[in-house]
Parts: sequence; structure tokens; C-alpha cells
Amino acid sequence: MVREDFIYFDVDETIILHQDKKYKKLKKIKIRDPYDPTLVHTVSIHKSHVYWLKIMARRGSKIVVWSAGGRPWAQAVVDALGLNEFVSFCLGKPNAIYDDEPVVLKCIPRWDKPY
Repeated sequence: MVREDFIYFDVDETIILHQDKKYKKLKKIKIRDPYDPTLVHTVSIHKSHVYWLKIMARRGSKIVVWSAGGRPWAQAVVDALGLNEFVSFCLGKPNAIYDDEPVVLKCIPRWDKPY
């Protein structure tokens, strides 16, 4: 049996950055708010994390993108960044995770600076 690797990426402050003034030199994109189409968010792209997301997908990992903003926000970010071919699934932030293993999640801190 072949084991599938799933790698989860958070959206806000991981794939995209909201602190416009802090990241002046980074490329900006506009994302229409899925909950209120009259709102458009201008955000910076965390290029290093997007790079690693693509690398891991190309290596065969299933990429799941999640957000506390809900599945529609995660999908809007994936669409705006053109990552659909790399992302297997979008979801809202899990409320809880139950597992028989005492250590379920291994959180990796930000790998790189965003530029």
C-alpha cells in the first residue's frame, strides 16, 4: 500500500501577508472577498512559502490549504495566486483534531523570509 503525504498550508500570514507597510517591497495582488464581493483585499505574496508549496506538490504530496477565514477565503487565495494545479483541497481551520497519537501535528515555523 502506498502512503499518501498530506501537507497543510495556512493562508493568512503564511501564503499571503496582510501587513502592507511591513512588506513594501513584495509583490502585491488583489483578492476579492468571497463573503462580500464589494471588498477587495490587497495583500503581499510570501514567495518562499508559495515556492515550497509548489515543490512539495511536484514531489507528489497532496497539498491542503486552510484558513480561519473559512474554505471560501482559502479557495479565493488559491484562485488569485493561480495555485489550483498544486492544491488538492481547501478547507476552513479545523476546530479540533482527534487522534490516537499523542503528537498529531508537527508545526513548522516560517521557513524563510517572505522575499
